[in-house]
Order: sequence, then structure tokens, then C-alpha cells
Amino acid sequence: MHGTGTAVAVGANCTFRRTALESIGGHGIGLAEDLVTSIRLHAAGWTSVYAPEVVTRGLVPADLDSYLKQQLKWSRGVHEVLFHEYPKAFRRLTAFQRISYFMIGTYYLVGLTTPVYVAIPLLYLLLGLQPAAMLLSEYLLHALPVGLCGIAIYLFLQRWLCDPVRERGAHVRGTLLKVGSFSVYLKGLVLAVLGVAVPYIPTAKVRKTGRFWALARLPLLVVALSLAATAWTITRRLFVIPEAEVRISTEVTLGMLGFLVLNIVFMGGRVYAAWQDRPKGTP
Repeated sequence: MHGTGTAVAVGANCTFRRTALESIGGHGIGLAEDLVTSIRLHAAGWTSVYAPEVVTRGLVPADLDSYLKQQLKWSRGVHEVLFHEYPKAFRRLTAFQRISYFMIGTYYLVGLTTPVYVAIPLLYLLLGLQPAAMLLSEYLLHALPVGLCGIAIYLFLQRWLCDPVRERGAHVRGTLLKVGSFSVYLKGLVLAVLGVAVPYIPTAKVRKTGRFWALARLPLLVVALSLAATAWTITRRLFVIPEAEVRISTEVTLGMLGFLVLNIVFMGGRVYAAWQDRPKGTP
């Protein structure tokens, strides 16, 4: 991002030229005020610099409830930038900046795509609805290179984005928590489309206990549906479906069952975090 002139301000860990802020009427406000300020500065012709050094550290939410509230604010704020600030600044941004801000603005669309991924194997195994006429082997042939390339790029970029001692790695737990929080991102998208405001409440930095069922209700529903679909599929293939049809559909069915396992794994991060945050002594 530094090389393409698209580095953005991230929270409080950045500095600005006073004249730059004055030229855009001051620091932006809102739930994604850092991104608002960045896009306005870039649209005004100012440049940004990324320094790959750890000079300060920020605090993050210490419990799941605080994390979900923070993510709701960010999702609502980033979508606000995408829907309102981005169109206004579009003509004054460079080509790289247009691409960068569009990609940043669509980050939280994981709240829209995750339900689709979750629903596809359920629809096939429970209702027989197949989204695409493709064999599992064909899907893996196309998907694996893309996925491995993405992982390689992610790990390579950590040379400049992470503290080599404390922060580098696969970040599996963070990824699971992100995917498991899709409902919060989806809510932020809906609120942005409807123009419903979300109050700015500073994120708590002291760990609090939360209600397990309230925090884990949705991912547990996905897990339950996935297990039920698995049991239903096994029962039908053993006792109901003719053997010839079983043989023909084995590859697709195994692929969909594999996606169900992934759904369970992806939802597990949020369930585990909710379990860890339950009040002490709660069964």
C-alpha cells in the first residue's frame, strides 16, 4: 500500500500534518473516522507513508461481547465510507486508491458471503439443490491454487505488517473468530443500507463475562443444522436411496459433507470464545 500511495490511517497510531487536516476541514468523524480522514486526504492530493516499525501498541477487546460490539461499529462505519465517502471522492483518487478503498470497503461483506457458503451444503444435502454442476475434483483443481497463493501472500506480507517476535503466524484463531462473527458484519451492512445510526461506545479494555447462549446462539444453530444434515444424509444413503444413485452422487455428497465440517470448524471459534467468557461456575 505504501508503494502505491494507498496507506491509510489506522486508529490512533498515526500522525498528520496540521495543514493537511485543515485542508479537509479537520479530522473526520464517525464510526470509521480514520478511514474517512484517509480517503478525504487522498482525494485532496495528500500522500501517505507507511513506516514498518512498531513504535506503539494498542489495546484490543478482552472478551467476546466487547469484540462483537467493536466489530459492529467498524462494519457499520466502513460500509458508510463505501456508500457515501467513496463515491464522492472517486474522481479525485488515483487508480490504485480507487481499488484499495473499494477492497477495504468490501472487507465486511464476509457477513453477506458467509451465509451463502453455510447454506450451499445444507441446501444440497437436505433439499437436493445443487448450486453448480461441478465435480469435487474440478472444484479442488481450481480452488486449491487460489487458496494456497492467498496464504503465501498473507505470510509473505507479514514481513512488513507484523512484529516478527509476537505477531507473525497463521492467525487461525483470528480467522475463525472473524468468520464466526458474520452475523455482526451482516447487521452492520443492513444498518448502513437503511441509514440506521449506531452509537459510538468506547470498546471496553477490561475483560467481562458474558452470557454463553446469547453470544453463541447463532453459531451453535449452524453447528446443529450441519450435524442434522450429516445424520440425515447418512441415513438416506444407507436405507433409502437406490445403490446406483448412491454411486453416482458419492463424490458430490462427500464434497458437501466436507463443507459441512468446515462450517462446524468456522463456527467453533466463536463458540469457544463464548464458552471462555461465561461466568465462573457456570456449567
